[in-house]
Amino acid sequence: MRRRLVDGAQAKARRGELHIPVPVGYLWAQGPALEIDPDRRVQEAIRTVFRLFARLESARQVHLSMCRERHLFPRPSDGKRWGAPRCWTPPTYRNIISVLQNPVYAGVYAYGKSTQRTQLVEGRLTKSYGHPRPMHLWTVLLRDHHAGYICWEEFERNQERLRRNAHRRPAGSAKSARGGGALLSGLLRCRRCGRMLLVAYTGRPPRRARYLCHRGREAHGTAPCISFGSSRPDDLVAAEVLRAVAPVAVEAAIAAMDLAQQQHAERRRALELEKEQAN
Repeated sequence: MRRRLVDGAQAKARRGELHIPVPVGYLWAQGPALEIDPDRRVQEAIRTVFRLFARLESARQVHLSMCRERHLFPRPSDGKRWGAPRCWTPPTYRNIISVLQNPVYAGVYAYGKSTQRTQLVEGRLTKSYGHPRPMHLWTVLLRDHHAGYICWEEFERNQERLRRNAHRRPAGSAKSARGGGALLSGLLRCRRCGRMLLVAYTGRPPRRARYLCHRGREAHGTAPCISFGSSRPDDLVAAEVLRAVAPVAVEAAIAAMDLAQQQHAERRRALELEKEQAN
């Protein structure tokens, strides 16, 4: 009987009619229809995340920007209860990542994204749930199932950006920078061993950056490969970048001014919706 119930639920899911928990910004209407939340303030909060990510191309920078501008994000008041009332709180990094990585916002109905595992622990079989599966192994993936905040192509571009920004990636590709004053952080590799160069800050404030490679020493006890100061290479690269963008300096200034006005308009819109909801 349990197998028949599971098969029935999967058959309903393949038609996109099984009511599964949906993220903030969507509601199940009457019948099998999945609709965008009619609350305009919720819609604006979700669209702000996608607009900022298209502009900044970094989930971390999106989070910092929303916190700096004091944007609020809708969250269920009780995360364990489906359909719980929403509350508005400052966004967390997890909120931003969950919005960017959830295919539901691209109009996709997804079912079977995780699986269970059975292990033998102290002579007893123990089941654990919630283990994520690759997208090509999902049980159901229906595109154009409902209205999306973004299109599927933009969703795929966002996933590629997130993968490119990840710092822990296989050797051979550039890494995302982790802050600091070094211009070429995450972009340089050692010619001798091929490892990514580290950045160290030495001296009294303001400390100076140095690029160095000593992973071989840490892992295998070999001599350090190379170490040099960042001033000369950073200055040379910065000069070339400025020389390349000099012909479009006026256009860049105009674009920066338009971007500032757009950010001001977004913040004003969020405050107007917050005031309207309060009234």
